Amino acid sequence: MDGNRGGGAPHFAVGRVIATGISVMFGNLLSFLAIAILVFVPAIVVGGLAIALGLAGQRVGPGFNFKTTNPGAGETMFFGVFAISVVAGYLTMVSALTYAVLERMAGRPVAIGASISRGVQMLWRVFIAHLLLVVALGLLGFLAMFIFGSILTGFGLGNIILSLAFGAGLIYVLTFYWVMVPALVVERAGVFECFGRSFDLTKGHRWGIFGILLLIAIANWAIGLANQLLTLAAPTAGGVIDIASGLFILAISPVLAAVGYFYLRAEKEGAPIDDVVRVFD
Repeated sequence: MDGNRGGGAPHFAVGRVIATGISVMFGNLLSFLAIAILVFVPAIVVGGLAIALGLAGQRVGPGFNFKTTNPGAGETMFFGVFAISVVAGYLTMVSALTYAVLERMAGRPVAIGASISRGVQMLWRVFIAHLLLVVALGLLGFLAMFIFGSILTGFGLGNIILSLAFGAGLIYVLTFYWVMVPALVVERAGVFECFGRSFDLTKGHRWGIFGILLLIAIANWAIGLANQLLTLAAPTAGGVIDIASGLFILAISPVLAAVGYFYLRAEKEGAPIDDVVRVFD
């Protein structure tokens, strides 16, 4: 691992973050996969049961059929439970992998149970922080679409230009808060404090972080396209690969963010990896 327990503090560099992240990911693939499955499977089961319960309720009739008093309310509630369950599972996985990555960079073995436990402990804070971020981005996005949409009305390529600009702008704004979750998991920062902490740590490296996020987005698109083509040729194999690649894309983002968090702290604060993970002891 490039944790730098000796020598000078390493500097943040896009190539170094990606190389270290991929090394950590594939060097601990089974452990990380176990964390993802153990967190996601219960979340999907709970959400699936909610939907099944809702569909069953439509057949049972009065007393359990929400459509009898408010059409659509039953479906909305059960699909809402499914969405919340999946989001909670994902955010728990993100926190758990953040813990596992930094422990591994310190030369410690990945403890699956301890990683999941840390993820569960941090779920509430991580959930609230992401909710605040989504609301803020939604408001900014609506305002930007309203302003620039009216300006570009009448231009043939207006919608394409607007979509590309909006997507690039969204990714760049996300660079400000790229290490928000590591700040929560490692430093136990508050749900408001983590934004300022991430903003300060990413300062000076946001275009590099933008490149990392853009590469992840492109990889996600390319893998999705390849999976669609494979599924047409071999549905069973395509389905299995689709699930595996989906888990990989979901996991690589928090892995790179955790690695980037360490390098940002090492460069800006001279913090060796042992000091970063000491809070876990």
